[in-house]
Amino acid sequence: MRRAAAAFVVLLLAAFVLLGCDGTHLAGTHDVELDYEVLKTEREVAAAATPPSATRGAVEARLGAAHVPADVEPAADGHLHVTVDGDSADAVDDVLGWRGGLAVYAIDATFAPTPADPAGLAGKTPAIELRDYVDFGAASDTASEKRDVVLYVHDAPKLRAAIEALQGRQTVVARGRRVLSRRPIGELFVEARAPSGRPALVLSMGDGVTAYSRAHSLRTLLRTGTLPPLVRAGSRALPVRWPLAVACFVVPMLLSFAWLFFVRRFDRAYPEPWWLVLVTFALGGLSVVPAGFLEWGAMTATPYLNPSVMTLGGSASSFPLALLVFTVVVGLSEEGAKLMGAWTLAARRPEFDEPVDGIVYGAASSLGFAAIENVKYFAFGCMGSAIIAARMFTSIPAHLFFGAIWGYALGKKLVSRRTSVLLFLGWAALMHGAFDTLLSIDGLGLLALALNLALASLFIVLLRRALRHGAVGPDQADAPPSAYRAFFRVGRPGAFAAAAVGLHLCAALLFALGVGHQATHQRITYAFVVFSSAVLGLLGLCAYALAATMPLDVAVDEHGVTFAGRAVPWSAIRSATLVPQAGSRAFVRLERAGGVTHLGPGRLDRMEALERMLEGRLHDARASS
Repeated sequence: MRRAAAAFVVLLLAAFVLLGCDGTHLAGTHDVELDYEVLKTEREVAAAATPPSATRGAVEARLGAAHVPADVEPAADGHLHVTVDGDSADAVDDVLGWRGGLAVYAIDATFAPTPADPAGLAGKTPAIELRDYVDFGAASDTASEKRDVVLYVHDAPKLRAAIEALQGRQTVVARGRRVLSRRPIGELFVEARAPSGRPALVLSMGDGVTAYSRAHSLRTLLRTGTLPPLVRAGSRALPVRWPLAVACFVVPMLLSFAWLFFVRRFDRAYPEPWWLVLVTFALGGLSVVPAGFLEWGAMTATPYLNPSVMTLGGSASSFPLALLVFTVVVGLSEEGAKLMGAWTLAARRPEFDEPVDGIVYGAASSLGFAAIENVKYFAFGCMGSAIIAARMFTSIPAHLFFGAIWGYALGKKLVSRRTSVLLFLGWAALMHGAFDTLLSIDGLGLLALALNLALASLFIVLLRRALRHGAVGPDQADAPPSAYRAFFRVGRPGAFAAAAVGLHLCAALLFALGVGHQATHQRITYAFVVFSSAVLGLLGLCAYALAATMPLDVAVDEHGVTFAGRAVPWSAIRSATLVPQAGSRAFVRLERAGGVTHLGPGRLDRMEALERMLEGRLHDARASS
């Protein structure tokens, strides 16, 4: 256990170093409270100020659209207090200092911008404030060209006159102080572009593939409407919330360990040594490094290998292309790195002697990888709650299921060296790519949950097949398969179905919890951590029940009897006795040299057939001897 403890300490240190090297901070350790004053014109004061709750909702929507996790609270003096990580303060100033809409500026061609204002917009008054002519809430997503932002115009004659007054001038379109496009003014306004025939303003975000995501982001921001004028009045650093920071770091580790206990329990006949399982877990965690370098290298080489770019702004039509990029860049990199985490040590040890061991060590490496990956998503708060829930509470088991696919092939090579681990690795990468693609495209998140449930079913199938074999010696890898094997399915299908339904319901509840929390545009809180962890605990109980009741096969052939990974040769079996139970259930008590093995429980008729076959085989064995 000393080696396991040392490996775990190395893993924790690596997590702190690797995840902190990009300048991010643990949640709650670098918070600042930004104080924003709501400025009001004389007309707004006379008409009655905007209710603080309305302003708060608009600010939360704006920050949510900009993917800036924040807590927004109105103060008694009418100010707004925005709590964010200190590194996000400038981003908050950018999106809240922009009231909404777009503007057209006339730029002097002889103006030399200063480094402090590269856009050259400081102190300039917009030539056209598009907010006066365009309905930004109706920004179209139905344009034939997704790289365009199409805005419906409600006062076309006046806008046309304003545009004609700028003919021949150098102009830019800007969101606040951010320049979006430098184009001749005549190319901005397009008549009857919209399917409804309404005049529209068309803003192209460029010709490259990255233009799709830029256009999608701008459309999302424009739909947040108009904010009252907000000016930052001050800021203060907040005390460190160590309990939250520690919880956000430790919970992902504990969740991965919980799933590790769940998987190891299936190898009941000859459990793998904990030190080797934990070292494999640590190696899987460290495999984040090579996987990260491979993904970074691919994404920086060309935008066409950047998965987030190739979703084309979250468009469903991008699914085939995004699936290919996610599979090649993310799936192969991560699954290949996790495979190396299991193959480097565990697969070369003498303890690796059962087909089910491949699944156990594949799961251990995958769960270590998921633990480190989810610490970044959860503790460092760089994603919203819905994505955190989707990744943390569904991607941990998803990583396990991906690893089980190639882990099954590693174990199967013990009984058939012709098994292609690379083929199974390819299938795992494809499933990984599909899962990430569904999470990344708008409106397909629930399909990712459905895929996870399908992978859970595949995991059970692979596990049952692996447990049909016992320990394999080195001279048995190429042995011819048994000429005849009979399989008797045993278990508690009713209890197993109930546990499976409970597991799926808990997973769906956790996903809904994340989506609901995301709707508030808030950051991770104590309540979110505690409640989601409680639901996850219930999910763990369902997983434990699933492991205890999962139907398995009793395999009978000329070599002996195999059940739950334990192979008993005929020469070691003394007797087989049927033991009835309540509810037309029974199990077979197998007396063997050195102990007793209980086969079942199963249906009474099936157990009776198993007993008859065993007694017949034992009778023939005694007669021949």
